[in-house]
This record gives sequence, C-alpha cells and structure tokens, in this order.
Amino acid sequence: MKKGIMLGCLIFLVWLTGCTSGITRYLPKETGDNYCQVTIMRSSNIVSLLSTMAVIVDRRVIADLQSGEYISFPLKPGAHSLVVTGGPYNTPALDYDFEPNCEVFFFAGPAFATWIEIEEIPKEKALGKMKSYKQITNLLAEE
Repeated sequence: MKKGIMLGCLIFLVWLTGCTSGITRYLPKETGDNYCQVTIMRSSNIVSLLSTMAVIVDRRVIADLQSGEYISFPLKPGAHSLVVTGGPYNTPALDYDFEPNCEVFFFAGPAFATWIEIEEIPKEKALGKMKSYKQITNLLAEE
C-alpha cells in the first residue's frame, strides 16, 4: 500500500515538473540594427511531454523549452552553431550563416534516426505553429 502511494506521489511530481514553463539561461545583451531575429520552436508531440529540451547556441544553453514552447531572440549576423538536446540525446550541430536583418525560424522535435532534429521552416508555417505555442519571454542577460 505504501509503495503504491509513493509511486503515485512520484508520478505526480514528474507531471508537475513537466508543466513548468521554460527557463532562459543566457541570452546576449547586445542588439543591433543588422541583427537577425531567430525563433526556435519545440514540438508539442505527446512523446516529449515530460522532458525539457535545451536550446544551445554557440555552446551556451539559452533556454530549456517544454513541449509547445518557443523562444525568439536577436543574433549577430555571421556563422553560429545550433544544437537541441532532450534527455540523453543531442542533435548534430547545425551550423548556420545568418544574414544581416534576417528572420529565421527553426523547429525542433522527434526524429526517427537521431531521436531529435532541428530544421529551418518557412515563415508561414512557423507563424501558424506559433499561434498555439507559448512564447518564453523571461530573457536574462549574461551574468
């Protein structure tokens, strides 16, 4: 009986942590006229409901996204490396050369071969998804 109660409490705690919002860990302070606006969305797939997905730009974790969340931030033009992780799985780094004054949308979600993948998606598709997703806005500057 006690084991059943403890198991129920453990499941409840795991469920609660899955319901918390994403946490931004680092975002660059500076912005500029020619900076690119980058948006990274996380799939709202049922498979990944209880885990967070870390978004890493240039080897720095910028956010932990829950299912159905996204983050938008300015990024200096030039080459940058994007990685998403979930549980024990990482995507291969996506090296991307950002043009000045661009607006780029990425979608991260489950994949058959690598468990997780990140890909660029068209603006129209991204805007459609963003209507039902939650934006993470608690942007923190580097400490």
